[in-house]
Parts: sequence; structure tokens; C-alpha cells
Amino acid sequence: MSDVEGEFNAETSNGSIHFSVELAPGGNNRLTTWNGSIQVRLAGTPSLEIDASTSNSKVTTTIPSLTRSQEKKSRFAGTVGDGEAILLIRTSNGSVTIE
Repeated sequence: MSDVEGEFNAETSNGSIHFSVELAPGGNNRLTTWNGSIQVRLAGTPSLEIDASTSNSKVTTTIPSLTRSQEKKSRFAGTVGDGEAILLIRTSNGSVTIE
């Protein structure tokens, strides 16, 4: 999905998720795959809480204005801006990239 706006729940069993989005304030958003990577590109001026994890790979982010509350190889949590939306990202067998 690309150039979308709003609140989302995307799930797949065997495949990657590529997501370019401007998240709506107050929205609960979830991206889940079991066998694939997840790539998120945030548009606009993001204001969200991020909770991302993978079981068998790593989580990376390139957002400079991110306040990190937890950062490990396979798990990341943090806030961008005022944290007005929630973004939950989960995969078992793939990497997570947030930019």
C-alpha cells in the first residue's frame, strides 16, 4: 500500500508488507506477517507511538526525531512527535524497517 491516509490493519501469512502512509491522529494501526518483512515509510508530519518486533531478524529505523523507549536487535518501541496514533508491527520470519 502506498500514499494512503487513515487507520489500518494489514495482515498476511506468507508475504511482505510495504506501507507508505500518513496515519490519522488517534488511530490504532497494526501490520502483521508471519513469513515476510515489513517496510514502513511515514509521510507528512508523523505523530505516533511505535511498537515493532520480529522473532528471527532485526528492527531498524532511520527516523531522526524518534524518542526511543526500548531498542534491541529484534524489538523497538518509541515515540515520534506527540504520539497521537499507535503503530503496532509484528513479524516472525522477516525484518522490520521504519523510515
